[in-house]
Amino acid sequence: MQTFMVVADMGSFRAASERLHLSPSAVSAHISQLEEEVGVALLNRTTRSVSLTDAGQTLLARFTDVFSNLEETLRSLREENELRRGSISIASSPAMLGNRLPKILARFRAKYPNISVFMQEDFAQVIYEWIARGEMDFAIGPRIHGLSALDFQVLVTNPYVVVASSEMFQTHSDEIRFSEAIQFPQITLPVEAASRQTLNVLFAQHGANLADHYSVKQLQTMFSMVESGLGVAITSVFSLPAIKSRGIRILRMIEPSLEQEVCLVTARGKRLSQPSVACIELIRQEIASISG
Repeated sequence: MQTFMVVADMGSFRAASERLHLSPSAVSAHISQLEEEVGVALLNRTTRSVSLTDAGQTLLARFTDVFSNLEETLRSLREENELRRGSISIASSPAMLGNRLPKILARFRAKYPNISVFMQEDFAQVIYEWIARGEMDFAIGPRIHGLSALDFQVLVTNPYVVVASSEMFQTHSDEIRFSEAIQFPQITLPVEAASRQTLNVLFAQHGANLADHYSVKQLQTMFSMVESGLGVAITSVFSLPAIKSRGIRILRMIEPSLEQEVCLVTARGKRLSQPSVACIELIRQEIASISG
């Protein structure tokens, strides 16, 4: 293909051979092979020059388009690798880094303004289906066992706390036993949430049941109901609002304490793009600042 395009440009086998650093006979052989493959003559040959046949002109136009598209594709890949363009898609579970991810994404946008970011939030089982189908680049979510198509890398552990109205537990310092917390109406995420499933197991171990309590889909609704004194919420630290209301108080849960692993989740064997790698690095830096 390249030989044909150079011959068409130079109008001579000898000139083309000099540019390509091939012998004139090798150039002629390449053209003959191409003509044999397409089944038509591509060049009009004279003793001094060559010119394109109608078929040759058609093929040259197609080859020119192919090379142009290829060059644009290669340029785009280079720019993406150099973080000058590209896109990433992130899935996140609601209780995972909810009060940290906005800050991370703002830092990423400031550092890489030409890389577009798409983020979608849903419960863990849903977002992991997206990852497995290749619809999103990576996810931030809890570890769920038995998902062999996914890789889980632990980023940080996410301790559970009890969130209550500021009017409650006046005699407590900053901690509360689980057995005390479950004596009050519970405000939780729905059963689709991994955190709710964890609580279901813990409640069952203590002979309690979450079935008759409040179930909400939005964390904001959960905290508003807590502030109104309708009950308490056992939730993770990273799900807490970045700006805490004076109407709620946070108590460390003990006996037992409970933690959830916050994981980077990718499709097994998937090689991430440079923009995704850069975003993950910012996430790790933010988590390191929390842990430190």
